[in-house]
This record gives sequence, structure tokens and C-alpha cells, in this order.
Amino acid sequence: MSSSADALAPAGTATGGPEPLEAIANFAVGWSDFPDEVIEAGVRAFLDVFGVAVAGASQEDARGLLNHVWRTYARGPATALGIAEPLVPEAAAYANSVLGHVLDYDDHHDSVGGHPTVVVLPAVVAVAESLGRGAREVLEAYAVGVETMCGLGRCLNHTHYEKGWHPTATLGIFGATAAVARLVGLDVVTTVRALAIAASFASGIKGNFGTAMKPVQVGFAASKAVQAVSLAGLAASANPGVFTGVHSFPTVYNGQPVVDWSPLARLGMDWEVLRPGLVFKLYPCCGSTHAPIDAALRLRAHPAFDPDAIRAIEIRTHPRRLPHIDRPRPTTPTQARFSVQYVVAVACADGAVGPLDFAPDRIADPRLSRLLAVTSVGELEPARQFVPPGRRDCFSASVTVTLESGEQLEGYAPCPRGMDPAEPLATEELEGKFLGCVSAAGAEALGPWLLGSIHSWAAGNLDTATVLRSLRAVSFGGPGAWRDEASVTGHAPGRTWT
Repeated sequence: MSSSADALAPAGTATGGPEPLEAIANFAVGWSDFPDEVIEAGVRAFLDVFGVAVAGASQEDARGLLNHVWRTYARGPATALGIAEPLVPEAAAYANSVLGHVLDYDDHHDSVGGHPTVVVLPAVVAVAESLGRGAREVLEAYAVGVETMCGLGRCLNHTHYEKGWHPTATLGIFGATAAVARLVGLDVVTTVRALAIAASFASGIKGNFGTAMKPVQVGFAASKAVQAVSLAGLAASANPGVFTGVHSFPTVYNGQPVVDWSPLARLGMDWEVLRPGLVFKLYPCCGSTHAPIDAALRLRAHPAFDPDAIRAIEIRTHPRRLPHIDRPRPTTPTQARFSVQYVVAVACADGAVGPLDFAPDRIADPRLSRLLAVTSVGELEPARQFVPPGRRDCFSASVTVTLESGEQLEGYAPCPRGMDPAEPLATEELEGKFLGCVSAAGAEALGPWLLGSIHSWAAGNLDTATVLRSLRAVSFGGPGAWRDEASVTGHAPGRTWT
């Protein structure tokens, strides 16, 4: 009679290589060579996503999403920004992931077709805080999670993305699961089982972009990753071959099997967190709108430019971008973050796009409404669609403005700033963004102190729980920060992470 471990051991693929989930599990559990550059990339990502989460916690958009967490989950050992009491790890993973994505200001990676850090790092940090794990363990697990997402993205995209799935959630759950499995110390067989369990939890569609469900489905992916690892550790069964066969994840989600899993064989060799690297956002809105913003800002430099003399605005971008950013008349902050027309109007009118541009009164500004009424969008001609060396996707855009005089001015951006691997954003720019996010939360004076705390944590001089509690304290400092402590009534009990 075979053992339960034998029954769950993944079989080989038709070509004799390991099953996809086995390849991921072997990397997640066994990899030990993490270059200093990879660890430093993780520190930059931590700084970015938790700065954005601090700003997100002060947003009115986050109130109901945090209320759900407070009313649903049990108290425990993990810190959720914007919530006064510590909660169970899956709750903190959900909350911090949602807050890191509610402004759509977090990093992205085109191999994923989405945002890797915001789903992986909140899950890892929630469990690390619960288990007393330090910065090095967090950052190694984070690197495992991001590389897993990128490897799967290379196998499944662009088909997965174009089918309408939200890869941050649907692929992110596997990255977060692999990362948490490493942190907890699962073996290969149990990690395969956790990944197979995650396949049943994977969800998220682009049809809900421009609504609260975009950050929510990312938060659920982070939370469900924690639960997948817990279930696997409790010997819940799942199919280790769920990524191959008739009813496999790729066949169901992509409509066809994957014929080339070779990117998974190179996990740990081609560090995608470095090359081509994460793309850190300079504007708090959908990444597909960033090249159009850059193009609009460039045309503003023309001596003849006058925002009050604009007769027409024509935006052209890659056709893959248009389905989720063509929103000619946004009426809510979330819609505005996914409206290329709106963000270009703001860029043309004021020469900058920042968090305050998505407030309701700003969206109703008559000056912007006039520009929206004369704006059109369309596809950028193929000859101008640029893919930076080392990347896989095109984000190029042009913006043409016609003035009342009849003169036409054009701005063109081959890719958003920071997307070309040859010109990454400097650490100083990321730290400036972090300080700006803390300031947006109403805690400007605390920004340098908090920045120093994160660097101290990364150096191994501060524990994870202390940093998370500091972030939570700052998240309460801003206008509109949610702290409905009366909601504790009826809060259901539950067990903490073990």
C-alpha cells in the first residue's frame, strides 16, 4: 500500500520533466542562493507597497473594505493597517493587500500582466509577524513569490490576460502560496498540495476593473494563499497534477493547455525582480494610463501649449490597454483611476497627476469636464508600439492636442518612466514617493522616522511586528482613517496561526 505522501507526489509531465507545481515547489522550498541585489529589490518593493497602503488606509474608498475585515475575521497576532486590533494572518493579508491596491499605485511587472508585490508581500508579512520571522526570511520568501508569478506569467500570458482574467489575483495566489509555504517551512510534497489547493481558490476578472472589486480580488488572493498553506499543512487533499490535463488550470482559464513550461525550470536563474525588474508607479492610477500621462506632460512643454485653448485631445495607445481604461465620463474616484481620458485631462490642465486628483470634487471640476468632452481615444499605429528590451508588453502612447488656433501639438511616450530596464527609478525617487504617501495620510512629520524604521528592519535591527505596528499607527493619522471600534461587538472568535 502506498503512503499518503506517495499518493500526493506529483507525476512527471509527458516529456519526462517535473509537473509545473513540482517545479515551483522545488524552487520555493529548496532555493538558497539569493543575490544581494534580489534582497535589495525586495526592500524597495516593501517600501513602495506599504507606503501606498498607508495612503490607501486614509481613503474613503477603503472604509467599507476594512469594515468587512473587522466584522468577518477573528483577532490574532497579525497587524492590519487602518484597523486598531491585530487579527488572524489571513485577515491582515487581505486588509494590507487591499490597502496596497485601492489607489492602484503599487508596482507591476509585465511578465505577470499585473502587480506582484501587493499580493505576495502582505501574505508573507502577515505570517512572518505571527511566527516572529525577520526581514531576511521575509525578503527571500517574497523573491520566491514574485519569481513564481513571473514564471507562470511567461507560460500563460498574454492569453490569460486577454481572456479577461486579472493575473494579479489569478496568478498572484500561486506566488503568494509558494512564498508562504517557504516561510512556514513546508516540504516539497506539502507545498505542491498547497499550490493545488490554491488552484481552487484562484479568481478575479478584469470586468470588475474600475470598482472596489479590483483591490478586493487581490486581497482575497493574498488571504486565500495563507489559507491554502494552512489547509495543506492539515493534510487536506488536492490534485498535484491540476496544471496539466483536460480540466487543468491552464485549460480551464486559458481555454488551452500550456505546451512550454520551460520558464519554470529557470526559476532562481533569471531573476525577473531584477531584469527586466519591477515597474514602480509615479501616478496613483492604472498602469495602462501612465504612458498617456507622460505623453501629455511632454507636450505641455511646447511654448504654444495653453490648456484653456484646447479644442480637442486625441489619445492613442496599444489596443490591449483600451478595454479597461476607455472611460469617457468617470463619476467616482475608482472609475477615474481607470479613465485614460480623465488622467490625460488632469495632466493637460495642471501638469501633474497625484492622489488629490481623484477626490470627488476634483472629478467634478468644470475645467476637467470641458476637456473630457473633447477627448477621443483609439489604437496607436503598430509602427509606434515599442517594447523595451527585456520586457514583453507594449505600453506606448501618444497624445495630440488641437488648439483653438488650429495648431496641433503631440507628445509621445514609448513607455512609462521607470519601465525601461535601462532607466529604472532611483531609490531617492521611491523614497520620495513613500514620503508623499505618508504625507497624503496626514502624517508628513512622521515620514522620515518611518522610512528609517523600514531600513532598520531590512538591516535586521528591528523586528517585523514593530515595523507593521508603526505603519498601522501612521495609517491612523490621516483624514478619513477608519477606526470604528464599536464594530467589535459581535466579532467572532477564531484560532490564530499555528
